[in-house]
Formats: sequence, C-alpha cells, structure tokens
Amino acid sequence: MTYFANWVHHYTGKRRHGVAAGLFTLIFLLLAAFPVYGQETPPVIGTENITRLQSVARINFADLPADAGRVESGWFAVSADGRQYALLNRDNGIVLWNFAQGGYVTTSLEACGDQPGAFVDGSFDRDGRYFIAVYLAGADSYIVYHAPDESRSAAPTICDLPASPLRVWPGESGRAWLEFFPNDPLFAPSVGLLTPGAAWDAAALIPSGPENDAESFIRIGRIEPPLAITITRDGLVKRWNLQTGAVTAAAQLDILPGIGQVNYGDNEAGRYFAWVDGPAAALNVLDFETGANRSITSLNGKSVPFLWLTPGADIVIGVNVESKSAVTAWDTATGQRYDLGEYRPCSRPPDMVRLSQNGTTLVIGCDTGLDIWRVGENQ
Repeated sequence: MTYFANWVHHYTGKRRHGVAAGLFTLIFLLLAAFPVYGQETPPVIGTENITRLQSVARINFADLPADAGRVESGWFAVSADGRQYALLNRDNGIVLWNFAQGGYVTTSLEACGDQPGAFVDGSFDRDGRYFIAVYLAGADSYIVYHAPDESRSAAPTICDLPASPLRVWPGESGRAWLEFFPNDPLFAPSVGLLTPGAAWDAAALIPSGPENDAESFIRIGRIEPPLAITITRDGLVKRWNLQTGAVTAAAQLDILPGIGQVNYGDNEAGRYFAWVDGPAAALNVLDFETGANRSITSLNGKSVPFLWLTPGADIVIGVNVESKSAVTAWDTATGQRYDLGEYRPCSRPPDMVRLSQNGTTLVIGCDTGLDIWRVGENQ
C-alpha cells in the first residue's frame, strides 16, 4: 500500500484520505492509468500500441521533501529501464528517485572539495547501480558516482581532471567515458576512459572524432553517447563512435538537417536517423545501412523542438510540436499522425525530453516537474 500511496500522491499532486468512495476513485484511477512500474517487462513503444501511450506518473517538484533542496530545472537523467531518475537542485546536488523504492531516495552533495562544482552532465550506469556525474571546478573537473540505493556506498570519485568536460557516459566495470576539452592548448578535444582510483593518463586519450572533424560544421544535439551525428556543408551525414573516434556510417542528403535523433535499444541501434530540415518542411528517416532517405510527412513549417525515434524505428515521437503542450507521434511507414494528448502544466516549454534506452518510457521535464509516459491499457 505504500507504493500505491506514493504513486497516487505524485500523479495527482496531493494525498486523499477518508471516505470509501474516495479510495474507490483512486483505485479506479490507478487501474485506468496502468502503472507499468510494477511490470517486469513494460511494453516497448511501437506501432501496435502507440495509441495507448499516455501519462502514467508525475514527479512534482513542489512535493519533494525539504532535504531534496530546491529543484527548478526540468533537466533530468533516466535509467535504461525508465525506473530511476536523477534531478538537479539549485545547489548542484543530485536528487535521486526510484519508483521501485517508492519514490524519493536521497539527495547527494558529494564532491571533490568543500563545495560542489558546476554540474555539467550525468548518466546512470548500465545496470542502474550508480549515477555518474561530471562537474567543472575552476580549471579542473571531477567525477562522482552517486548511489541511487541508500544501502550502497558511493564508488570513489575521480578528482583533479585537467579538462573541461562536455559529456560523460558509463563504461564497463565501473569505469566512465568522458568527452572534454583539455586545459592544455596543445591537446585537441579528446575522449578518455577513466577508472576510479587510477591516475590521469593523457597518453591513453583519443581525439574526439566529431569535434576534430574539419569537414563537419554541425553536430546534432541530444544524440546520446557513444553515438554522435555530424553534418558537412554539402549534406554528408556522418555517424560516429565516440569510443573509437571512427565514422561508422555515412549518407548523403540533399537538404541539411536542423534537428534529429537516432534509434536506440536493440541490435540495430543507430541504424536509423529521424530528422527535420531547418525550415521544418518535412519529417524524414534516413537508413544508414542502405543510404536511403524517406520523407515521412510534410510539416509545412511546424516546429518540432523535441524528437525521438523508437527502437524499431517505426514511430517518431515529437513533443511541443508547434509550441503546443502535447505529445505527437508519426508512423514512419505510413506517415499517419497521432495526437496523444497534453503533458503536465508547465510555465515554459520543456527543458528536456528523453526516451529511455529500452524504448518503454517517454519523460518530459519542465519547471514544475517530470511527466512520465508509458503504454497503458486504456485507449
């Protein structure tokens, strides 16, 4: 019953007590919203269930406990399975949330030194054991392993890195990949695999492929490492592996993309690239394996600020399309559009939108909190 109460509290924004009728209403809402956090294997979003994609839970910043600090930004990270979340408070503290543990877990302010540096980027490791965060502190940077489970102590921090970090993502065996600008002007933007407790080894660094590519002039934002996408002025789209610095695929386009996203979550992760051109004339999907590009639907100038592609590349999800507080989707085979409803009330456009790596959970973050969407039972 504790999990039930916590879920309802954060979905409705307030607890309800008392009469049997009120309890019946809450149970009805719970069943109608299909709280898939209790499932072992939640449905992956795709054409067969896209009409049932709906808001199933909310994390309201106003309802967070006092020790979470003040959270005003809709920035967040989500674990690969969509069950764990990291938020950022005004003191650069990491607020950790786990639905399997009933909600709020802890706020971590671990740092190298007396005060935390400026938070730059963070990511959950592959099995959700730690949230790895990188900070900038003056001329140096450092990495902290924040533990989402209160019973688990944090792994060693990596302090005094002579670099300005760009992004961090997990490696194997507790290690962390870091893309950064070294403070030494003799070194180019680089990528390195760091091990907690080990010394900084500049000789082990490799140049950042996309950041050192003289041909590319656009790097598409919101592409999650180790993948990266760049565009040359003549429309050559390159897919990179940041961990090797190599181009793994390339394809030629006639029009330059303005926004785009690759698919994640299966053996063909990164094969497909959904994109919208700068004037927002059309939504397209590029197949890196064949080099073929298909126009999915005309947009006629409708803005698509947030764009995600399902693991099977069968659905494109757009959020805040035409500046409307709603979730939209398109079938990549037919171009059919689905208007799936409004997301939580916000006083500004979303700060961040993510699709979990396993393709089950769409999350929208704004100044009031997170809105969490999954496939539900009701249409």
